[in-house]
Amino acid sequence: MVLNRINLNIVEFAIKETLELATEARLLQDQLENTLQYLANNEKYFKDGKISKRTYEKNKNRLENEKNILSTRIEENSKNILESMKNLEKTFKDSKI
Repeated sequence: MVLNRINLNIVEFAIKETLELATEARLLQDQLENTLQYLANNEKYFKDGKISKRTYEKNKNRLENEKNILSTRIEENSKNILESMKNLEKTFKDSKI
């Protein structure tokens, strides 16, 4: 049985990349949570008569757009995390340990 050395530079890069992506995912999720809270508050303020219908609709459109953008970025980020993890797994499999 032949044992190949694991290329630790590749492993280190993949782990750093995964960590960076995970950190970005956490920040994006926090932003999405805040956006969803702003959407709920916007609805509440309108129902309570604290903001006009025009302001409500303007805020709603902007926040819905932001929500969609964040959701797309989170989905892309998740795919990138999975790809990074697959690359790390491949590195270990290629080392035939």
